[in-house]
Amino acid sequence: MHESSVTDAAVRERIARRGLECLPIVVADGRIVSAGAYPVRAQLAKWAGVSG
Repeated sequence: MHESSVTDAAVRERIARRGLECLPIVVADGRIVSAGAYPVRAQLAKWAGVSG
């Protein structure tokens, strides 16, 4: 992945600072809510505002 292909400035900055080890990154409501691990379904549901 090339950094120029990332359109979200916060994600691009996080990758630039911490490298690819911070992936995967989940963004909800315009902010990074998770980095470096795959979130569980309950977390995804909470961030999406649905019951899981």
